[in-house]
Amino acid sequence: MYQQKPSHYQTFLINKTQTQEEKSADEVKARRKSREDNTEQEVSEASEQETRSEMKARRGVEKITQSKECEKSEQTAKHKLK
Repeated sequence: MYQQKPSHYQTFLINKTQTQEEKSADEVKARRKSREDNTEQEVSEASEQETRSEMKARRGVEKITQSKECEKSEQTAKHKLK
């Protein structure tokens, strides 16, 4: 027996299906890349937020330390005046 060649319409359908599969594969890749980029952005934003929080905490500690030092120097100055 001989092998029947696909008709032009069947060839068209095969090519159309392959094209759709390639497009969907490209879309999947694009979605993955988008997720990875979003994840990286979220991580960087989170680390920036942590850094900001740490800086605020340090400033708070520095202010407390400075105020305590001011109180001590004021007390020392009052004792010297007496």
